[in-house]
Amino acid sequence: RLRMLATEETTAPRTREEKDLDEWNTLITALEAYKQEHGDLRVPTRYTVPEDQPSYPVECRGLKLGQRVASIRATGRYVDDETRRRVLDDMGFEWRLRRPSASQQAKQPVEPFDVLVTALEVYQRENGEQTVPSTFVVPNADPWPPSCRGLPLGARVEALRDPDHPYFEGPELAEREAKLISLGALKPAGESGGRTERQSTAKRFEIVYSALEAFKRVHGHLNVQQTFVVPSDDQWPEDAWAMKLGSRVNAIRSHGTFLKRHPERRARLRDLGLALNDAPPPAPEKPGSLLDAVLKSSQSSGEAVPVPAWAGISGESYEEEVDEIEEPPRPRVASLDADFLDESLIAPEELQRRQQEGWRFDDFDGGFDFADVVDALREYKARFNNLDVPVDFIVPEDDGVEEEGVEEEVEDLDAALAAFLSAASPTDEEDASLLGDFPSMDEEPSEADLLALEESYTEPSAAEKELPWPEHTRGLLLGRAVDALRVGDARVDDEQRSTLDELGFEWGDRRISGLSWNEFLGCLFSFSKIKGSLNVRWDFVVPNEDPWPLPLRNAPLGRWVNEVRAQQPVFERHFAERKRFLDLMGFKWLPPLFEGDDATSDSERDQRPPPCLRLNDDELFPLGKKKRAKKAPKGPKQPLPLPTAGDVDVDYSKYTVKVLKDLLRDRGLPVSGRRKADYVERLAADDIRLQKEAPAVAEEEEEDLDDEEEEEDDDDDEDFAAALASVQRLDEKSRAGSTVASVRDVGTPAAKPVLTQVRPEVVDDFIRNFLIKVGMSRTLDNFNSEWYDLQQKGKLAEVYTDTVPDIYVRNQDLDERVVALQQQLDKMRIITEKAQGTWDKFRKERDFHRMHHRRVVQEKAKLTTDLQRLRKHYLSYEPTLKDLQKKYEVAMKEKMLTRLERDRIKARVHTLEAQVQQLQAEKAAATKAPATPKPPRPKRGADSKLPPRDSVPNPYASLTFDPPGIERYQLRRTFKGHVNAVSAAAFHPHKPILATVSDDATWKLWSVPNCDLVMSGEGHRDWISGVDFHPAGSHLATASGDRTVKIWDFAGAACAHTFSDHTQAVWDCAFHHTGDFLASCSMDHTTRLWDLSSLRCRQTLRGHVDSVNACAWQPFSNNICTASGDKTVSIWDARSALCVQTFYGHTNACNGVACNARGDVVASCDADGVVKLWDVRTVTEIGTIHVSTHPVNKVCFDRSGTRIVCAGDDGLVHGYSTDDLSSVLWSGRGHEDAVQGVCFDPADTLLVSTSTDCTFRIWS
Repeated sequence: RLRMLATEETTAPRTREEKDLDEWNTLITALEAYKQEHGDLRVPTRYTVPEDQPSYPVECRGLKLGQRVASIRATGRYVDDETRRRVLDDMGFEWRLRRPSASQQAKQPVEPFDVLVTALEVYQRENGEQTVPSTFVVPNADPWPPSCRGLPLGARVEALRDPDHPYFEGPELAEREAKLISLGALKPAGESGGRTERQSTAKRFEIVYSALEAFKRVHGHLNVQQTFVVPSDDQWPEDAWAMKLGSRVNAIRSHGTFLKRHPERRARLRDLGLALNDAPPPAPEKPGSLLDAVLKSSQSSGEAVPVPAWAGISGESYEEEVDEIEEPPRPRVASLDADFLDESLIAPEELQRRQQEGWRFDDFDGGFDFADVVDALREYKARFNNLDVPVDFIVPEDDGVEEEGVEEEVEDLDAALAAFLSAASPTDEEDASLLGDFPSMDEEPSEADLLALEESYTEPSAAEKELPWPEHTRGLLLGRAVDALRVGDARVDDEQRSTLDELGFEWGDRRISGLSWNEFLGCLFSFSKIKGSLNVRWDFVVPNEDPWPLPLRNAPLGRWVNEVRAQQPVFERHFAERKRFLDLMGFKWLPPLFEGDDATSDSERDQRPPPCLRLNDDELFPLGKKKRAKKAPKGPKQPLPLPTAGDVDVDYSKYTVKVLKDLLRDRGLPVSGRRKADYVERLAADDIRLQKEAPAVAEEEEEDLDDEEEEEDDDDDEDFAAALASVQRLDEKSRAGSTVASVRDVGTPAAKPVLTQVRPEVVDDFIRNFLIKVGMSRTLDNFNSEWYDLQQKGKLAEVYTDTVPDIYVRNQDLDERVVALQQQLDKMRIITEKAQGTWDKFRKERDFHRMHHRRVVQEKAKLTTDLQRLRKHYLSYEPTLKDLQKKYEVAMKEKMLTRLERDRIKARVHTLEAQVQQLQAEKAAATKAPATPKPPRPKRGADSKLPPRDSVPNPYASLTFDPPGIERYQLRRTFKGHVNAVSAAAFHPHKPILATVSDDATWKLWSVPNCDLVMSGEGHRDWISGVDFHPAGSHLATASGDRTVKIWDFAGAACAHTFSDHTQAVWDCAFHHTGDFLASCSMDHTTRLWDLSSLRCRQTLRGHVDSVNACAWQPFSNNICTASGDKTVSIWDARSALCVQTFYGHTNACNGVACNARGDVVASCDADGVVKLWDVRTVTEIGTIHVSTHPVNKVCFDRSGTRIVCAGDDGLVHGYSTDDLSSVLWSGRGHEDAVQGVCFDPADTLLVSTSTDCTFRIWS
């Protein structure tokens, strides 16, 4: 990797094409390796080539292959060339992945009914519940029968809700339905979701068709009114009684209900004589489109216009014969030029009824009324438990059951996610700046970007899947209807408002009160066209006469205008678009009120027909742009001449980027950079460099010519040099004198100002200044020599020695100023560009933060509403919680009484068992020879005495043992002897017996190396963490989490005694070498010394400030070593109960401690994975072993004291040599979980390790 980085730094920058080619080659190599390993190219989106996979080339490792493949499928990345597509096709690349959806699985061939019943019975028997998840598939394993395996059981149960399911056909319908109800796969008839509650789509269509036949038979036509309801009499089918036939016909025409994917039904309706509109239904119009319809109507040419849907009449004409020619889509509302008295458009009786009852406007789009909206809101609340209806929510049109021939394709997530990123990628630099920090397809998309859509997907709830919605509400734009109610676009009276309040409807603050926006806009527009202005009187009412539109007559337009003016802040805050529209119409927000009658109103009224019937688009929209006079066509633009290198006055900003790049390539300059200013600066800098190098080149060309003249000009140069030096001295003196004079003048109060006079410049001085400025020193020398020579000889005319004309001096000054200003202009242009970029960046950040703030505010408001709803919801649980609390207290009391009764019975059973054993023993003694008496239970005796210091010499101090070859240790045997973690182990001091203790509260004795179970014991009420053999091998001590230490007698096969003075769990225990004392350490921060003769606690060692996790005796001494959670290791004198020495150095809790056989070295381990060795004699740290980053739980020495073995949470057993603590001598692998304990046998031939994986393993 370092070699690759160094190579990248030394190589030249690559072009975009080279980079794309390298990425393509790497991708092909990775795909070939993936196909060779997996057999296909269905790469998951999250797949990344492993770093340590030898089957992949080195350049492919770490590549996010899944994201690259997803980009290829969705956006066509890397495959712009057809050749590359063929390469992928030859490899077997799948351009579009699909997986079957739940509906596709449900539409597969139906298996026999007995197979489904068997699968449901096995599912209930295995899971204990009846509800089957919709995504459940029968696994290919026992106990599932082979005939059921692979069956999509969840999808099959969902499909049972379809009344047209094949299972429910034939004479066995009732029997099968009862069987499925008993299994819970189908609900009974009286419950929600039962089969009898719903009718199939085909049956409901037949009911509608029979109702249409009856309508045609009664009325003679099929122009069904929107409000028509089927009467309940004998002329109509009984199944269709009380059906809203007008709404159903409107749904069939506008939304294609019952007709989608069923052309035969459409043909039947056409044959019956029902006029249908085959054009696709128009998009739902925004409320308030009355004016748009009026504007459209102005372009019509006398064609018949349908009756408006908001008038409460069917949208189709009432003609007797209806052609079957496909009609163009008609507007939803009528225009103002429609003749409502034409009987061909509306029946006379219907017109008379509307004139008496009033016109009903379609406030909710599609012919739905307020009752339909209320029913839809009730259903929505029952399903979703709230009324927060999204604006784009539409009540489902069908019953939710997919009809035949419909397949649902689910695109692979790879393509969907990559398409999402592709939509966000910019096409040029300007679009990229607008996108801000969004990732582009040139950069590697992150995994978080690719998984954003997957994380945002939520499974539809059960309420969303529950069917059906009420028939008369299907197709209702419920979201827009709720918004119209809140805004005020729909008229609501007091009774209707109370109905919505009972539902818990939230009105909000976005509301225009006192009017309906649709009617107000239509009246205002009609007023402007009829009256010619918008000066509406405060008491103006639309007259009931021509030419005012019929549905708008008697509308209180004056009151509505004042209502709008009074609510101007509401329009500005929530309805800016409507306010802008009124402003464009010329509406005045604060005009004077017109009281009384205007005397001039009748004379100024326009007596012509309504303008809305005769104005064209130009008259309706007088604010169009003025036409500009055509200018003379410009001639063809002449191309700019290419500049020459070294010309400083070239303005490169006039050239295109392509020309600038060509110039840079011709001069050998780099073409990197994204801005045009970078190319301009690079070319200008190159011109300045070439200009500076030009004099040096000229001097080198003239050196040969000047060598011949040097000898002749030496004398002249010396004379000129002397003259020039004298002139410079005089000039310096004059300057010094003027400076002193100016200083004196400043110090004198009445001094006169010094007047400086500029001496005119002569021609030769002008030329000298020019040559000096340009840097032509050799030319200057030649000019001076020849000039003075001619002057001395008198060959110069007077005109050549005169002063330079002012115009040249002024031109020179102006040229210098122009150059300086041009430089300043260039600098300011660069600064301006940078400031413009900074300003654009700040503006984008401002817009981004503003948008983010608005989103946060919306989320905050939503969360506040949810919290309030949850608070109300949780308040209803308080009575239930109180009842549960009472029941819990009663249950606890009953439990305590039961426990007391159980203990009493148990004591009684123990007494009876003892009596039975005693009787059996007496009977056996009477029939058999007298046997050896059982050793009595040990009784309390006198206190034992600790041996005096150095009374018993350490036999290992003078012995030397060969270290075991642990570097050659291998795993020999593995035994699972406990049902829980094995926490510790200990070897018998004289026999090949191993003792193990476990978290299952048992201890067991095993023969080694065969590990046959010898003995086991139970008695602790919690886990056992420590174990140790008596030096004589006759007893066993165990430490447990039940705060006790037990002594087990092998001869009596029972617990000899229990020490229970500890107040918390006991971690470890250890016998003294005399066998008369036992030490134990506990979580209560103490270590206790137990006397086995007097059976009491002789000493309590206090000093640690945290749990004491391990203890060990220093061999053949009275010193106890302890390791504590307070990060210290201490040595205690058992006789005085005092701390002799404390070792500091661990940075985490100490878990274990051990002493070598000689007793001069102590080893300790901690939770940081560190083992430290301490010299007891010098009280210093010998060394540190960094075992791992996982905690080390146990450490032990061999007999020689040169080998250390550690057990850690990393599941390994590590071996080290005291001669080299920096390297691992041996590592034992085999345990599947943390290693808790480790120990050598007395002969150092075996090593036993215990682990949390419920096993102990033998190494040798």
